[in-house]
Amino acid sequence: MSRCFEYEAKNATVLQYLGGVERAENLNAMMQDAETDLSRCPFCGGFAEMVGIMAYTQPGVRVRCRRCGSSTPPVYEGVSFIMRPYMAKKTLTLEQAIERAVEIWEQREGSAAV
Repeated sequence: MSRCFEYEAKNATVLQYLGGVERAENLNAMMQDAETDLSRCPFCGGFAEMVGIMAYTQPGVRVRCRRCGSSTPPVYEGVSFIMRPYMAKKTLTLEQAIERAVEIWEQREGSAAV
């Protein structure tokens, strides 16, 4: 089971940054759906999980191995990154950040760079 964005009445600040209860529920469902298709860890063969994270006011996600703890780098909402081949910047939504974290996790040696 993924460690998605936990939301409680006492944690109204996190809900504010996620965009409310409905969006938090949708993000949790999206993360759980993505988690079912994740490949096993390339290092130890353990199962992977999606993890919702907050860096100050910036929500993000990463994929992490449940056994050895290896993970993708965090991918945050609203962060620009350089897209190849045109070197254009793209700002991610949190839904796109979830997809990007999965793409990074699924990248294996011998596969094309993402």
